[in-house]
Amino acid sequence: MSATEHEVHEGMSNEDESSSNAASNVSRFSVINEVNKAHHAANRKRVIIRVWTSRWNKSFPGEDVGHISLDVGGVYMSFWPAVPANPKNSIFGAPAEFKGSYEEDLKEEGREPEITLCLYSLNVAAMRTEFREIHSKVKSGKYKGWTVVGNSLLNGYGGGHSCSSLAYEVLKAGQIYDLITSRFSSSLSSAPSPDGLARAVFAAKKGENKNYAKESKSVPEFAGETKLEDFPQNNPRTGLVGTGKLAPVPKPSCALL
Repeated sequence: MSATEHEVHEGMSNEDESSSNAASNVSRFSVINEVNKAHHAANRKRVIIRVWTSRWNKSFPGEDVGHISLDVGGVYMSFWPAVPANPKNSIFGAPAEFKGSYEEDLKEEGREPEITLCLYSLNVAAMRTEFREIHSKVKSGKYKGWTVVGNSLLNGYGGGHSCSSLAYEVLKAGQIYDLITSRFSSSLSSAPSPDGLARAVFAAKKGENKNYAKESKSVPEFAGETKLEDFPQNNPRTGLVGTGKLAPVPKPSCALL
């Protein structure tokens, strides 16, 4: 092979190698792009439920009466009294405020939540709509604001909200009952609590995981999520974790238990 032929052959080999590397890079970037798309899609659909449990929770002991917040596809939902609670305003309504971030709740609670669970099958758009409506009614004064009894029969279903009743209404709008059995309805709608909602979300998470398994899909992961095996077994009679009983509240905070 002459020097000229050698140079031509070497040039062609380099071009082939460059083309092969380029094709490999395109393929690798395509895979990364698809993974990123799936990740972003999961984030948009992800609902993070964080529960600061009550002092009466035997499985995950917390403090006071507890608190619950939702992160619905990046929209944070957390409801608090804007003034110290007392026996009067706890029932008849107190000025309320919405916390706009997880960090604000951490500051208020002074600790990480005892339970963190994520759901990916809820109707995120409907949940955001429900939250906007509640937010608007609170800000306009149509609701009394924050009340320890929440949006319940005790205040005529419309007198106000607790952190739990707000979370319950938003989760219900997202069709959480499609993932769990109807027996939860009466136990939650009468007086939702952080502990009670945690039990319902736990059941919904199990239902969602079964759906993923049926469709041969992998369950999305979220750092810090509470493992399902950490929960006690369901009560066969009620379908709830533990006894499902409500404990008395000696001192109201942000939710009724």
